[in-house]
Parts: sequence; structure tokens; C-alpha cells
Amino acid sequence: ESTPSGTPVAFNAAIVIRPVLSLKIEREARRTVVALLDSSSSMGIADPRENPDDRVRAGIAKGEIAPDAGLGEAPPPAEAVSRRDIAAGILANKELALFDKIQEKADVAAYKFGEGIEGFSLEAPEIETDSPATALGDALREVLRRRGAEDLAAIFLITDGAHNEGSSPLSAAASLRDRGIPIFAYGTGVTGSKDITVTGIRMPDVALAEDGVAVSVLVDGRGVR
Repeated sequence: ESTPSGTPVAFNAAIVIRPVLSLKIEREARRTVVALLDSSSSMGIADPRENPDDRVRAGIAKGEIAPDAGLGEAPPPAEAVSRRDIAAGILANKELALFDKIQEKADVAAYKFGEGIEGFSLEAPEIETDSPATALGDALREVLRRRGAEDLAAIFLITDGAHNEGSSPLSAAASLRDRGIPIFAYGTGVTGSKDITVTGIRMPDVALAEDGVAVSVLVDGRGVR
């Protein structure tokens, strides 16, 4: 029997009930861990490192003390070590091997930041500390923008924490946290460091040329009297 169009009914039924093969393939996609290195001018500061724990940390970074020795190890002699040298030391330390284990399960991308961010090679890191600004919050947001929340697994942050420009690092960190992206921070400064910050300046809005004016400067000090 045929339909009005001339197509056999049996053929129509075969099209409707024909078997369909559905194949679903699942695999775990490799995500990316970002190494984010502070290359601002404050990283060039050579801290005295008088505290024994700070001296041990510097010794580990420089390869003088085994990474698994812990802070109970006898500290090396006190000396001034720049924050940049601490960062370079931990990246080059073959015993520490920061990213070897990570690369077994994830890709690793490296950026350095000051006022902005740019890529660099972990194999031969050149740490230039010529940026006058440390826009830490902006750097975290830019990493998220470039990599995307689906690809970005974590951020390993190497910094002295001296944020002085751009958006709030705490706000940027909260945005990453909300997306399930952790930040692991490696501090290159010292414990109990001395720091003075100018928090405000008070002076007249208008003054005559060559007239003396009173100026009040408000400072916030840490570790100093």
C-alpha cells in the first residue's frame, strides 16, 4: 500500500523506529596552575633577616638547607638577602622542585607583575625589579581574565605583599575564591619587618608665594618607635 505521495508505509515506519547508536566519551581535562611572580621595585629590597626563622627560610631558598629540614634547622649567619634573590632561589632550587609534581597533573603558566602582567619562562626566569607599582589585585584579576575560570586551577603567588596601586587584593582573592580557585602565597619578605606608611597630609589649599605654611603628615608605623 502506498501513501498519497507514493512513499511506501513500511519505509516510513523503518525511518521512525531505526536503531540509534549513542557514544559518550569522557576524559579529565588538564587545567592550569599559574605561577604569579612579583617583579616590582620593592622586591629589590635587601632585608637584614636577623630573625632565625627568616634566615632558615632564606637558606632553603638558596639551596643551603634541605627543604624538608624545617625551621628547627640551625640558621645560617645573618645577612641581607634581597626579596628578588629569594624568589629566584625558590624557582631555581632543584630540591624544592616547586612545579615538578604539579606538572604531572596540570599545565603550568608563569606571569610576572608590577603595574601590569607579562609571561616569563620558569626555565630561565629573569626577575627585573623596575616597576614602581605593585598592582596585586589587578594582576590577580587579569590572570583570571586571561585563563578563564574553567581552565584556572590555582594561583601560586610569589610576592612581598607590598601592594600599592589598583584594585584591592582582598576583593580579587574573594572573587577567585567564589569560583573555587585557591591562591597559595609564598612570602619573600621577613617576619616583624619595620615599615612606615604615610596615611595623610594636611596643609592649606591656598598659600602665598614664599610664605611659610604648616604641614601635618600622618604616618602609620610598624616595628618602629
